[in-house]
Amino acid sequence: MKSKSIVLLAIAACCGLVAMLGIQQVLSGSNEGPPMAKVLVARADINPGVPLDETLVGFKALPVEAIPPGAVTKKEDFDQRALKERGYPGQIILLANLGEKGQFGTTINIPEGMRVATVPVDATMTHSGMMKPGDRVDVLVTYKTTKPKLGTVSRTKTLLEFIEVYATDSLRVGGATPDSEVQAKNVSLLVTPEQANLLQLAISKGPLHLTLRNKLDNTPSKVGDIDDARLESTQALFDELADTEPKEPEPVAEAPQQSFAEFAASAPVEPVAPPVKPTWQIKIYSGKEMKVEEVELPVENAAGHSNGQSATAPKSNWMSQLMRGMMHATDAGHSDDLAVPPVVAN
Repeated sequence: MKSKSIVLLAIAACCGLVAMLGIQQVLSGSNEGPPMAKVLVARADINPGVPLDETLVGFKALPVEAIPPGAVTKKEDFDQRALKERGYPGQIILLANLGEKGQFGTTINIPEGMRVATVPVDATMTHSGMMKPGDRVDVLVTYKTTKPKLGTVSRTKTLLEFIEVYATDSLRVGGATPDSEVQAKNVSLLVTPEQANLLQLAISKGPLHLTLRNKLDNTPSKVGDIDDARLESTQALFDELADTEPKEPEPVAEAPQQSFAEFAASAPVEPVAPPVKPTWQIKIYSGKEMKVEEVELPVENAAGHSNGQSATAPKSNWMSQLMRGMMHATDAGHSDDLAVPPVVAN
């Protein structure tokens, strides 16, 4: 019996040991995390063109799943190299962010085959500080030219379209973004060699102007040149439209209050023509000659009398005038030729 007990105890001990080892294995397996790998990250702000060293970058263990493709994992990958764009603390450094070995300075991120041309600007051309590196602009130029029969005229044309702003003063693409708007005095544009020559020629011709456009809008605008004639025709159209618009009636000043006597005194007085006096016209013939005499008729009063005379006064007056005319004709030696036609009264 004693031997059997010993055997049972040994078997129980073995089972317990196996169970303990299994539990430890399970526990140790659950404590294992995801696979890790070391990648290069930035330790501070890094300006483009600055050579990388241990003070600016360092390796950090990260889960393999969190590491983007192309990350720098070896020191040889960044030795004697610099970033083409600005780096920020904690940023994973990619091989695509690095320039060529031995190339340092601000020109490191200028694409091959491109040039940087700088033009002087003011607050209007930079749109009050809204223009930033990386924006897209159109370049306009205004200059004077000579036209037949018109002489010297001004002209504005679109010189370049969809040009990238490389820098505003010392602020470059990928550089730090200022907290407030910066009034730049110079803007550097990323252009081809041919565009650089054209830009320099335009600067010698007249003032330039930069117009902001959408970064995704690369469709050519195809805007024609604008000169003085086009401007004048547009202004004439505006003037014509302005003439057709209804105008508000001008306010009428109220007439001052005045009495009837003042109004009558201020009213213009038209001259009254004197009354026309009635006359009789007498034709007197002396031989072959005729003489016309006009006799003024008396003005009758309300009772039909004039100066105390009766209504027959006109006739007597006419008779007296007639007799005087006949006697005058007789005295002239023409009594034998006297002929008195009927009197015609007008």
